[in-house]
Amino acid sequence: MGIGFFNPLLSFSNTEGVKNFFWFLGSLLCLFFCSHGFSESIPEAINRQNPSRLFHEGRIEAAARVAFEASLRDPQDWKSFKILGWVALMKNQLEDARRFLQKGLALNPEDTEMKRLLAICYYREGKLEQSADLLNEIREGWTVNLLTQLEPKAFDMLESQTTVKLDESYPFVIIPVKIYRKKVSLFLDTRSSFTALDRALYEKIKEIRLLDIIALQFWFNFAGKWSIRARTGIIQSMQIGNMKIERIPILLARWKGTYLFPQHVPQIVHGVIGTDVMRQFNVTIDYPKKELFLQKREASFSERSFLEAKDGSVTKLPFYLTPGGQILIQGKINDQEGILFMVDSLDVGRAFTFSEWMLEKFHLPRYGGWMIGLRRGGRYPSIYTIVPKIQIGNMVMENVKADIGKSYDFPPAIDHKQGFHIGAIVGNSFLKSFIVTFDFQNMVLILQSKKTAATDQPPTSPLAYQSTLAGIDESDN
Repeated sequence: MGIGFFNPLLSFSNTEGVKNFFWFLGSLLCLFFCSHGFSESIPEAINRQNPSRLFHEGRIEAAARVAFEASLRDPQDWKSFKILGWVALMKNQLEDARRFLQKGLALNPEDTEMKRLLAICYYREGKLEQSADLLNEIREGWTVNLLTQLEPKAFDMLESQTTVKLDESYPFVIIPVKIYRKKVSLFLDTRSSFTALDRALYEKIKEIRLLDIIALQFWFNFAGKWSIRARTGIIQSMQIGNMKIERIPILLARWKGTYLFPQHVPQIVHGVIGTDVMRQFNVTIDYPKKELFLQKREASFSERSFLEAKDGSVTKLPFYLTPGGQILIQGKINDQEGILFMVDSLDVGRAFTFSEWMLEKFHLPRYGGWMIGLRRGGRYPSIYTIVPKIQIGNMVMENVKADIGKSYDFPPAIDHKQGFHIGAIVGNSFLKSFIVTFDFQNMVLILQSKKTAATDQPPTSPLAYQSTLAGIDESDN
């Protein structure tokens, strides 16, 4: 298009020429967008070129789509392969994750974060030697030693499934297990990366193989946890119900028993079972019946008829397993999509906990008060908010009272290490009304509410919310 095309526009006076020129430019833009059917807004068009930004905003699926398109346009774009590998790892699509991360590292061999992600991928695949080789490159020797000691295979199971009655400590999930023939109780902690035992127990059980004293790295780099020191070890055999699990890596923590929960847990609990063990199974927690059902991940749910029950409603939610081992689901706050909730079965009895970031984002109010500290037994100020609307799947809750998270709920590093904001925590006061299944084979969280389900401990105070799903208890928050 030559300059002569613009001569009619510039032939008027300067003022009229400028007006006509901008009228002409506006017409061209309108014609452009009309021809594209307004398929996307201008901000969306800009964001399409930036998968990293989408990922950091928590728009995980959109980030993966844009990264894939970017990788097709530019096969040398290692950042896009990194995002694709990261998302595939979170979806437990390990073959895809390995392929994308290997391509990214081939283009940028010095990226430490990609090496750590690929090491976690190898670990989840049971390729411990390849995982150890990568960790040697980034000088995480304590983890190399742990993986070497786990050879030839970690998490070897001798039975395909088991059912066990949970210990009485509603609403916490406390599992009776045997470790070297000694009966102990462990919390099921969906936020914990590792299975961990307390000092009082591992000092008594001499068969536990002790390894290095370490500063937490590896999985914990992505867990956003405080920098603490602990010792690693290996349990050669742990029994849950009639199922034996062999060669389990553990952390040997410095805390003792249930000092965190003295008023709510009548018995001594010596540790936690983390997502490293959970992901070997499809895990069902029947809160109303206080039962735990474990089934090898590759098996089907055909034997658990309650999933097809006619007397309750079923909600299925895709979930992510972060590199740090945390379980995330997506929900809506005040009808805005894409909010990431962390599922925490040991969230001190709370239904929802919101981050400070969420309060600022949605301009939520603060209310204050005092409560008995569940962790230390003392009084401390409790600050909470009222959320107009929370939606998780087909469940809609209105005027929800939610705690405002403390430093141990949302450590300063958690957003940076995960790569995106975690807006809120879903605790066991919400989960306790359901039969909860973590399907690690299909990466789906299944919540079933039975109309006939009864709980042994009704809520002590009401929480003002309504739900479209029948049978949800009100929180005892």
